[in-house]
Amino acid sequence: MKQIKILFPATVVLVIVLVILVLASSCTKDLNTSPIDPNSLSANKIFSNDSSYSQFLAQCYGGLGLTGLNANPGYGDPDFTAGDEGTTSFGRALFTLEELSTDEVFNYWGDGSLNELHYQNWSDANSYLELMYERLYFNITVCNQFIADVTPRLGGLSGTLKSNVTQYIAEARFLRALNYFYAMDLWGNIPFVTEKDPIGAFLPPQITQANLFAYIESELKAIGPALLPPSTNYNVYGRANKAAAWMLLAKLYLNAPVYLGSGTNKYASCIAYCDSIINTGVYSLHTTSLGTYPPYVELFLGDNHRCTEEIIFPIRSSATESQTYGGATYLVNAECAQGTMPFDSTINGLDGTTGYGWGGNTTTYAFMQNFTDMSGATDTRAMFTYKGAGAATVNLSSGQVYGNNLPLTVSKWRNKNSNGAMSSNTGFMNNDIPIFRYSEVLLTYAEATIRNTGSPDQTSLNYVNQVLTRAYNGSNTGNITLGGLTLNFLMAERGREFYWEMQRRTDLIRFGQFSGGTYVWDWKGGVAAGRSVDTHYNLYPLPAADLGVNSNLKQNPGY
Repeated sequence: MKQIKILFPATVVLVIVLVILVLASSCTKDLNTSPIDPNSLSANKIFSNDSSYSQFLAQCYGGLGLTGLNANPGYGDPDFTAGDEGTTSFGRALFTLEELSTDEVFNYWGDGSLNELHYQNWSDANSYLELMYERLYFNITVCNQFIADVTPRLGGLSGTLKSNVTQYIAEARFLRALNYFYAMDLWGNIPFVTEKDPIGAFLPPQITQANLFAYIESELKAIGPALLPPSTNYNVYGRANKAAAWMLLAKLYLNAPVYLGSGTNKYASCIAYCDSIINTGVYSLHTTSLGTYPPYVELFLGDNHRCTEEIIFPIRSSATESQTYGGATYLVNAECAQGTMPFDSTINGLDGTTGYGWGGNTTTYAFMQNFTDMSGATDTRAMFTYKGAGAATVNLSSGQVYGNNLPLTVSKWRNKNSNGAMSSNTGFMNNDIPIFRYSEVLLTYAEATIRNTGSPDQTSLNYVNQVLTRAYNGSNTGNITLGGLTLNFLMAERGREFYWEMQRRTDLIRFGQFSGGTYVWDWKGGVAAGRSVDTHYNLYPLPAADLGVNSNLKQNPGY
């Protein structure tokens, strides 16, 4: 296997980054002719069996969970350079942009670029914006290369191999669509390349948000027949299947007014794709405990791969085989206070064998107000741990510092298995990161129904109460009536159900509460009590470095 990789400054990824993982070494102009050297790895020999195609596809998936070809971080072969290789991880970079800019996360490290995100005063020079931009386009480039190299070979294949490779191409197209979805959501009008574009010194054109929306929609519909059927079989867990494509379509349609304009209504299509997932009968909420924890808590533990009935599409993790300082390792460690707080050992499992937590991420006082009981005694999703005084006195605006004095830690992501034992002693984590869960299908259906008709229906209420019953560990004491099922309730409920799962920014924008609007939180706008900011912050600025090399790009308004 040969890799051609050009390391680059800033975000010139679409211009010069070539990741040709399998094919690039052919020594002949005629792909139907084998090289004279019998020991060389020609394309024909590389693509001689199913495993060669699936191994190439694995790199397309690897862009979601890894930071380079080496499973051990910091030992060479990073996908691209950064001061901290862990910050280039898809999951960590997405968490940074989707969570730190909202009421759900405040970071105590004092990093200026991170503070800009929470204060909502970022610029096009923010390094964390640049890192996510690079990650997305690196992943898109890998998927493009797979599709370009493999698709022409379909005509020469037959039987099971042809069927499998057709499916692999569909999976690569799904992964490309997923990366483009996040790029569109974060930046709006962005550079656009497919497998049909030339390789090399090529300046990608800028596609409008509306045209990219249509492209993602058409891709997801086109690949549906070739994808795996919905399944909870562990052997295919983590692979993109039809349900994953349907969920991404539902998410696309739910947010259509944000992407296409407030007059757009695609809620009926959103409901239809939610119905497609529900009506398979394959997925359900994880409601039966596997061990010592409530079912909701188990969705985020080190053995959450056992929750296949709910997790539709995850980023897979392994403490030994996919080590990175991003992904789940970041989610677990960065939420843990440093020092000797009881939380480190009794709840999370971080002890002398793994080191103490990183003492970085916490939540805000404003976000905690979504929970009437913040101890987790009733709503098991309230996973907060306090040092000293109780929740009523925890206010991040008071200037408390991180480390041993961190007043509040969030214990949603844990280095524990469902049986209560520590999951990993390597310093890296096993927790898979759910991208789509079945509870999102149910809450999306309810929200789309209210937005489409102006009021909820009994089906929507039943779905929401299923989520609440699980949250209250099988009790219906948290259930609501039809009159209580409003958009305001759903905004708060999505916060309770999906906090720290890389959804909050997108949700707040859809509900009109991210930038303009009346909702403020600790340090929003750079002031302790919080303040509203201009609506141009609903889109991030295209990185200055990419604007500097690509004359086709126009910056987003307000920057």
